Amino acid sequence: MRKRESTPADAVALRARAEDLLKEKSSSSDAADRTAVERLVHELQVHQIELELQNEELLQSRAEVEAAAKIHADLYDFAPIGYLTLDADGVIRKVNLTGARMLGMERSRLVGARFGLLVSPEGRHSFSVMLGKVLERQAKQVCDVALCSEKGASLWVHIEAAASDERGRECRVVLVDITERRRIEETLRFRMSLL
Repeated sequence: MRKRESTPADAVALRARAEDLLKEKSSSSDAADRTAVERLVHELQVHQIELELQNEELLQSRAEVEAAAKIHADLYDFAPIGYLTLDADGVIRKVNLTGARMLGMERSRLVGARFGLLVSPEGRHSFSVMLGKVLERQAKQVCDVALCSEKGASLWVHIEAAASDERGRECRVVLVDITERRRIEETLRFRMSLL
């Protein structure tokens, strides 16, 4: 048996028949159907207003979050101490402006660099051990090391580091400049040795 192919004339006839059936249905609708439609339209309008109110609240919340993020970014960047985020290999992932200034380099050049290479050769072992303990034990660790900038200047820092995730993939590092304190301690030691 051969399948009948649809022609444009059949489509037009089908459309006309569907429209006739719709007219018959709509003329036979009663007051209950109209009430149900009016109730549905009302519910849709109320829902639309609720969505608009929620959208306004979301926009306000977004503005508050953006303002808080800006404050956080300002506090992070302009803090009087250096902040860094290091990965498990000791590579700098993030550094604030103070940290970059302490390390004597632009932030863009520091990101991706190994922090351990900025530590004086005498302090690299201490720093490595500290970083390993932080990532392994998920516990805060501290050490004091000298940093060497590209310009040859030496800066003593107190480092506090703590893991920033449970999987030991990153840690947060705080750098506090203790150069003046170390200079005073050395002077005192020297004077004590003369006595």
